[in-house]
Amino acid sequence: MRKVVIVGPPPVQVLDVTGPLEVFSNAPDYEIRLANPGRERTLQTNRGVVLADATPIANVHGPIDTLVIAGGPSAERSVTIPTSSPGSRKSQGSHVASHPSVPAHSFSPKPVS
Repeated sequence: MRKVVIVGPPPVQVLDVTGPLEVFSNAPDYEIRLANPGRERTLQTNRGVVLADATPIANVHGPIDTLVIAGGPSAERSVTIPTSSPGSRKSQGSHVASHPSVPAHSFSPKPVS
């Protein structure tokens, strides 16, 4: 069983958490954990939805195969997501995926010809 941890500095973008959560939860042999970089057992989203059953990241033990870092308003600032002692989370084949939110103004519609 591969462990996937989804974490992000609150308030996180809802889709940055729920998208990967849905994908991994439908794949066989994956254990998915929702984590909070602080001590809270919930994860606040930018739309006011509170996601329950989050584990403080300091309480996530053992190797993490995939770490998904969700974006949101706090991700645009310099925010540190604490982990345990250096080297303790390294495992062969580990992967870190960051899904920072893209501001709406980053896209400009093409004129229709």
